[in-house]
Amino acid sequence: MAPQWIKFPCIPFTQGKHSFAVFTAEAKTIYDLTEVDQKEENKEKGYQRAASPSRAKKLAAFIDASNPLPTSVLISFRENDAKLAKSNSEIQIRNREDAGWVVDGQHRLLGAHKAESDIIIPIVAVLNAKPKDEISMFVTINKEQVGVPSSLYYDLMKNLPGSKSEKEVAQERAVDLANLMRKSADSMFFDRIVVVTSPKSGKQVSMTNFIRKVTPYVQKNGILNSYTDSQRAQILSNYFAALEHVFPDEYRASKSIFFQTIGFGALMNVFQYFFLRVMTKHKAFRIEDAANELSLIDDFDFNAWRELGSGTKAENVAADDIKAAFEDVDAEDENPVDIVLE
Repeated sequence: MAPQWIKFPCIPFTQGKHSFAVFTAEAKTIYDLTEVDQKEENKEKGYQRAASPSRAKKLAAFIDASNPLPTSVLISFRENDAKLAKSNSEIQIRNREDAGWVVDGQHRLLGAHKAESDIIIPIVAVLNAKPKDEISMFVTINKEQVGVPSSLYYDLMKNLPGSKSEKEVAQERAVDLANLMRKSADSMFFDRIVVVTSPKSGKQVSMTNFIRKVTPYVQKNGILNSYTDSQRAQILSNYFAALEHVFPDEYRASKSIFFQTIGFGALMNVFQYFFLRVMTKHKAFRIEDAANELSLIDDFDFNAWRELGSGTKAENVAADDIKAAFEDVDAEDENPVDIVLE
C-alpha cells in the first residue's frame, strides 16, 4: 500500500506573510505529485499557458547529455496538501498527483520527467498558498521574460492585490470589456479576441492589442468612460457591424485588414473622431447610424493600408486616411453639419 505522505528533508523559511521550504527530490517523483494550473481560452480559471512539447523535449535531451539543470522549481502546496514535521526539518507532501501546483519551472520539470535519467532538482515549496498568491508570484517572476504573452498578464491583473494606478484601472476596464465581448455570442468580437494563443491574422486580435487601443477611451477623461461595460460593448460592436455592412468584402475576407494589427489599430485610432461625427449627426450610435456615416466613404480603398507596414506611425497614417476621406465629403457638402470634435 502506497504511503499517504511522502517525506523530504527540508530547510523552512519565511518571506513576508508566506512560508516556504527548500528541499531536493528526484524529478520524476515530484512530477507525479504536481499539476499545472493551466489557463484555457474563454475560461476564468488557471493562469499558465500550456507547456511546449518541443521545449520539454529539448530540455530532456539537454539533461540526458549530462548537463546540469540547477535552477529551482517553485511549487505551491495549497491548504492541507503539505506540512512541516514538528522538527521543522522535514516536509511531508500528500501522495497524490495534484498535491502541488507548479508556479515556475513547468518546462524544467516536464523535461526532467521525459529524460531517460532521473535527476535531482532543487525545489522551493510555498506552503498554504492561495491561487491569487500563485498568480502574483507567477506574474512577478515572468513579467520581464521573453515569450510569456502579455495578453495573459492583462487577463490576470484583476487578481493582483494592492492599489493600482489610473492607467492600471483603465487597463482592467479594457480587460473586462474584452472578456465581455469575446464571450458574448451577440458581439462582433465573439471568439475574435484571444488571450493565450496567437491571433489568426485577419480574423482575430490579441487581448494585448485590444487593451492597447481601447484603454485610452475608458480612462478618466476617455470618451467611453461614462458608459457601462454593456454600453461600451454595444458601441464597439455596432462600430464593427457597420463596417461589415458597408464594406462586406473586406470584412469577410480571409485576411481582413480590419483584424490585422495595422487595420484594427487605425480603426481604433479614428474611433473617437467617427463616434463624435455619428453622435453629432444622428444623436445615437446604432448600427444604422454608423453605417449611414460610413456609406459616405463606401469607395474607400483599404488595400493601401496593406502597403504601410506596421507600428504606431503606420496606424496613425491609416487613421488619417479615413479622416481625410470624411473631410473630402464635408468639403463637397453644401450644408455640412457642424461637428464638434472634442
